[in-house]
Amino acid sequence: LLQAALAHQRRHRREGVCGGAEEEPAHAADGLAARGAVRPQRAWRRRGGGDGSNVSFNHGTSPDFGAVGHWGAPDIGWNGKVVTGAWTHVAYSYDPATSTTTVYSNGQVANTEVLGNPLATHAVNNAEPGVPLRFLLGAQNEANGVATGGLRGSLSVGRVRVYDGVLDAAAIGQLYSSELATYTAAPLAFLPPAYDVGADKITLKWSAVPATTYTLEGADDPTKAWTPVATGLTGDTYVIESVSTKTTKFFRVRSE
Repeated sequence: LLQAALAHQRRHRREGVCGGAEEEPAHAADGLAARGAVRPQRAWRRRGGGDGSNVSFNHGTSPDFGAVGHWGAPDIGWNGKVVTGAWTHVAYSYDPATSTTTVYSNGQVANTEVLGNPLATHAVNNAEPGVPLRFLLGAQNEANGVATGGLRGSLSVGRVRVYDGVLDAAAIGQLYSSELATYTAAPLAFLPPAYDVGADKITLKWSAVPATTYTLEGADDPTKAWTPVATGLTGDTYVIESVSTKTTKFFRVRSE
């Protein structure tokens, strides 16, 4: 899906060789599940231009630009319907024929806005003429093409889809309904471990789902690199032997 999104960006860059602003074509984005996100999700234009020159699809709490940052007056928020702490299906569509931006949360219209003027965005950065802007996840592009410092997403991404055209409410509602089980399934979580003092071992346990395989990862510092401890696990437990001889370690589990 990300591959398709990158292809979308290349197609819309084909005329942006001089660095000037161009009318933004029709586009839509959906299927990104965000958990606890309060920062940018995706961006494929750049900051720092005139009003309506940026495209950054967000999942934030700002009433002005929490949903999409277009720069200036064309920004749009979630109208109080932003969800945090849970997986959420979010979508955004822009129709240049009517200069209308619409954002959706869990298959329903959250906010819509008719812009005073069509979006006029930049496809290239202003530092190296002709160099296309990157499609970013969890960040935005500065005018020179560098990812914006201090604006980083804090979220988990389930899916990314970008379309070369408008998606209406019916289409987005259908996408949400068809994948509803993905967003409402019981969350994967660790359960209290079982420590056997006599055997000097600890059994890690998690909330497994049938017909699912898991990878257990470990790290000495949870803020640094995680490495696989075991892969292809089909059950809901893993035993760590000789616990007394080991240093402190952090573990996490994910479905494969």
